[in-house]
Amino acid sequence: MFLFVNCKEKPKAEVAIRPVKFSEVTYLGGDKARSFSGTARTEKIINLSFRNSGIVTTLDMKLGQKVKKDQLLAQLDNVQSRLSYESAIESKNSAESQMNTAKLNLNRVRKLYEKGSASLSDYEAAKNSYRTATASFESAKRSVAIQQEQIRFGYLYAPQDGVIANVYAEIDENVSPGQVIGVLNAGTA
Repeated sequence: MFLFVNCKEKPKAEVAIRPVKFSEVTYLGGDKARSFSGTARTEKIINLSFRNSGIVTTLDMKLGQKVKKDQLLAQLDNVQSRLSYESAIESKNSAESQMNTAKLNLNRVRKLYEKGSASLSDYEAAKNSYRTATASFESAKRSVAIQQEQIRFGYLYAPQDGVIANVYAEIDENVSPGQVIGVLNAGTA
């Protein structure tokens, strides 16, 4: 048996110290992304609607479309309004004819009354008939103007420059007076 004993120390391997750069980790909240749903709106929002009821025949509105003031956006069929307008014109023409006839009758009775050939009651009746016919004619003229306005209510124009934010109606849809068919964002954003 042999026993070897060594008294020499083992050489130590020198470990090189490497410099390390470090910093403390803190939460800044930058990694958190947040998203919100919503609609960008301007300070002036205009709900677009007709003043008449009817079926939408023309609809020139698309979401995000830029429109100019007085641009035609939509149109109703207007059949009922046009029929009412034509009827009002016929009534006005009839009332005008009756007024002219009453005026001629009044002039004739006045001449007869002045000559003593007609009574005072005949003359008063002719005056009343003329007043009534004149009032009917004036009423018929106002009716024509109103019906003409009703036809204009079948057209929807942009009240201001802006952008269409929403469209609620479609072609061939029956709409009521005041029913919002679109939204216009106008003014500054």
